[in-house]
Amino acid sequence: MVSVGIGAVGVVVPLLPTTPFLLLAAWCFARSSERLHRWLVGHPRLGQYVVGFLYGGGMSRKAKATALAVLWSGIVVSAVIVLWQLEAQLWKAVAVAGLAAVGTGVSVFIATRAGSDSDRRDVEAWPRRPRGSGDAGESADLQ
Repeated sequence: MVSVGIGAVGVVVPLLPTTPFLLLAAWCFARSSERLHRWLVGHPRLGQYVVGFLYGGGMSRKAKATALAVLWSGIVVSAVIVLWQLEAQLWKAVAVAGLAAVGTGVSVFIATRAGSDSDRRDVEAWPRRPRGSGDAGESADLQ
């Protein structure tokens, strides 16, 4: 529940990640409480952060565009601060190159995620546990 709380706060607090904490909560709930797991993935606000990752639905185009816009806005602001604060030209170049490399890597990761423009609100149709969470002989769809 702590991860759900931190994830929920991350929805409104800039720079606090939301999805990793909600994924951790979903993973823990899938192993401990089916009721809480179904509540989380079916939640109208929080569920949208984890459903695509858990069930292979991918990110919507809107989510990708928003993530990339926020990512690059943060990188540009960081680069401006680095260029303004650092005196040594070498460290400026290294810092900006590092920011660009991280931004490019994350952008490629986001851009290559499966796309999904459908809103998956039919919780009953989802498997009860994420893929690969069961035993080797267990079916991925536990219904």
